[in-house]
Amino acid sequence: MRRVVVTGVGPVTAAGMGSAFWDNLLTGRSFVTPNKLFTPEPGQATAAASVDLEEAIAIAGRAPHGSALAHRLKKLQDRELRPLPNRTLYLALAAAQLALEDSRLDERVLETHREDIGVIIGNTFGDTASIFEGKPSTMYAALNSAHGPAGAISMAYDFHGPSQGVAAACASGNIALINAVEKLRLGESPIMLAGATSAMLHNSTCWESLNRLGVLVNRDEEPSRLYRAFDEERQGFVFGEGAAVLVLEELEHAMAREARIYAEIVSYSQRMFPTRMVVTIDDQGYERVLQESLGRAGRTPRELGHSRLYINLHGTGTKQGDSAELDAIRRVFEDSQLGTSVFASSTKPYYGHTQDSSSAIEAAICALSLYHGAIPATPNLRNPIHPGAFLPKEALRMDFDLAANLSAGFTGYYAAILFAKYAR
Repeated sequence: MRRVVVTGVGPVTAAGMGSAFWDNLLTGRSFVTPNKLFTPEPGQATAAASVDLEEAIAIAGRAPHGSALAHRLKKLQDRELRPLPNRTLYLALAAAQLALEDSRLDERVLETHREDIGVIIGNTFGDTASIFEGKPSTMYAALNSAHGPAGAISMAYDFHGPSQGVAAACASGNIALINAVEKLRLGESPIMLAGATSAMLHNSTCWESLNRLGVLVNRDEEPSRLYRAFDEERQGFVFGEGAAVLVLEELEHAMAREARIYAEIVSYSQRMFPTRMVVTIDDQGYERVLQESLGRAGRTPRELGHSRLYINLHGTGTKQGDSAELDAIRRVFEDSQLGTSVFASSTKPYYGHTQDSSSAIEAAICALSLYHGAIPATPNLRNPIHPGAFLPKEALRMDFDLAANLSAGFTGYYAAILFAKYAR
């Protein structure tokens, strides 16, 4: 079976873009601020984690056909007298450009494989401002829904390989990566771009919906201290936006060009555990995908041997969600393993819960963590719901071999990807 490795990462978040993102993760501080995009109504949550759109647009413009694509988008916007840049697309385009730059794939290699390089991007809702502000827009039919980001990236680079959009709520990023790995293993392409994007911060739709669901933390406190995943005082999450794209390569191709390899994707699992209520969390979903991803990599959860495992938790910061996730982990592993051979953190408090793109961002973190030998802390964790070293309060520098990225999406999508430190 063909081996698949990560050779480039492109994070676009409120906690930084590109290489600044990893540096900021090691600070242990949250980058949540007061909502900069609109003024919430009285009684609504007031904190958010938004991206610097102008910076993202500037990065996206570095793509070979970035200016031509921007011109097309502008024409669509002007046709409807709508000078709104589509945040979802620009965040995705910036993430793709950063990932390709990071991978050090030069134009010669890209030109050689242009007919084969594919793009799979997760996105469920599209850009909410483009949909809901003013009259219906041409932009929505052309590029705004789930197919748009993958299409826009393919247009920006003239890639002709296997491409698609993935709509699976907060598990979209992981499932996009899983689909890309399968394309690589089947030999359909030597290089795939995969990840997810999301820009749903809009006052009249998603914001109000999540406020009514009661999942947004809403208390009078410094915004950067609000999101407390896996803490006894957690009250919910802070809404965010962002994107991440990873460059995945077939190992032989990466070795032939002497690429830097962050990590290898060794296994994965995706399952549906349909819920009776839209926001109900099924701890059996987490348990199943974690066990399957380990088992498919030839690992027995309770016999990791000399290996150490880092788990990037879904970590919504809700009372039910965090408890269910921890319960699942306690069933998969022995208590004695938690804090000795198994460690975990939730990184969403750095950059907010970005919904569709969250698991793509966290996949990038898993790859970076293995490469740098460091586990990011969970910001604002003061009274963890599990004692000991399992949930570190500060960044933990250590050698470890495996990293699992857990994700779950509304209505019952569950997915896990298992990364391993690359070894010949």
